[in-house]
Formats: sequence, structure tokens, C-alpha cells
Amino acid sequence: MATKASDLISSSREVSESSESHGVSDGGPEDGSRRKFLTIATAVVGGAGVAAAATPFVTYFRPSERALFLGAPVQVDVSKIEPGGLLRVEWRGQPVFIVKRTPEALDNIKKSNDIVADPESNASVQPEYAKNETRSINSEYLVVTGVCTHLGCAPQYLPSVTATEVTQP
Repeated sequence: MATKASDLISSSREVSESSESHGVSDGGPEDGSRRKFLTIATAVVGGAGVAAAATPFVTYFRPSERALFLGAPVQVDVSKIEPGGLLRVEWRGQPVFIVKRTPEALDNIKKSNDIVADPESNASVQPEYAKNETRSINSEYLVVTGVCTHLGCAPQYLPSVTATEVTQP
């Protein structure tokens, strides 16, 4: 069974004609625009899918309403605190002590500069407004969280004890 060259050429034409009749492109100018459209459409659908899949993860990292409420600022009227007096408020579940310093307490701060490691707050990590001798915006008020860092107990306020009366090891 010998195949002639003319038979091969004619069968090649038949395949070419049948492929054109079934919509298969021969690589003409329309093929490039169709491929570009399909690439763009696939990228858009893929991007939308990634965004839809990422949305639950992103919303998971947002703080809850309870967490936002706990971290909210607390406003307190300090005008009613007498000199030497203490006002306890709660912030983030911790007690906060607000003390109105007396002129004597402010003088004791200056007297204790020799025994304090960093009297001007230069070495500690303090906000700029607290890098001063009294470590506060208004030297008349002291605002501290009332939690002991050692065992988590609540410290007691003893206005009559000064820093110079505390013994050092």
C-alpha cells in the first residue's frame, strides 16, 4: 500500500478545511484579541475570588466592640479632688489612681532627685509630655495604674510617707 504525495496533500487540505468549519482559528488577528480578553477576564474573576476569600480573615483581625469599649478613654472630673486626695477610677479593668499633689509633695519630688535613678525621665520610655521631673502634663496631678507589677496586688495610697523615708537596700 503505497501512499502518493498527492494523496497526502489532499488529506492535509481536508483537515484544514474541516478545522475552519468547526471554528478553530488559524492564528489570525482575531486570535490575539480573544486571548487578551480571556486573560483579562480570568484575572478579574481570580482577583474577585481572592478578595471574597480574604474578607473573613481581614474582619477577624478587627477588634470587637467589647475590646473597643475597654480601650476607650475615660473622662473624669478632677476639679473636686482636694490637695493630697486620691480618686480611683477603672480603665481596662485596672484601677487608676489620680492624686492631686500638695505643694509639699511637689517639693519632696525635688528633694528626692539624688535617690531617684532618672529624675528627668531621660532614660525611661516616656511620652514627650512626661519627660520632666513630675512625669506629667500638669505637675499638680499624678495619674498611675494601681497594679503591682510583682504579684498583681493593688498598692495602697499612703500620702504621709515620703520618698526620703523609704529605706534603700
